[in-house]
Amino acid sequence: MGKILLIEPQNILRHAITLFLFPEHQVRAQEQVSVSEIGSFQDCDLLIVDAAALRENNQLSPDLARALQSCRIPTVWLDEDDSVEVPGDDRLVKLKRPLERQAFQAAISKLLSPERASGEPARSDGVEPGSTALSKVTAGRAGQTGDGAPQPIELVDVVEQEATSKDERKVAKPK
Repeated sequence: MGKILLIEPQNILRHAITLFLFPEHQVRAQEQVSVSEIGSFQDCDLLIVDAAALRENNQLSPDLARALQSCRIPTVWLDEDDSVEVPGDDRLVKLKRPLERQAFQAAISKLLSPERASGEPARSDGVEPGSTALSKVTAGRAGQTGDGAPQPIELVDVVEQEATSKDERKVAKPK
């Protein structure tokens, strides 16, 4: 379980991302952040920043953007603008909005993987997160084939029982 700090000014997205991460991670969400608060983020394992939403609300100053991008915490940077440069660092992953579920989950897994802390590979089978082999395995577990076509999930098992003698008599007697 990772401790994640989410900086998202839009209420509905803040709740949606929190619910997406909830079962596996402890999420603390904030609507806004200041440069002076960045030093207090050291108790978090991952930082998720919606830079596009902060920019839309005029809350993302150049100083704040530099401070967030240069903090030592692994960061998922959500943005719409391709012209905004982010440092090419292994602890910062830039995702374009609108978010794609698999890309978002892969970025979080990459940044929170045990190999970052211990230097050991995260998976013993040699499959990298985000590879097609891994996506086929996870898709199969989720009820999908490797090509993305959903498979029906049977929710009811059919149990055949022989009719009891009372049931047979009721059916056999005409009224």
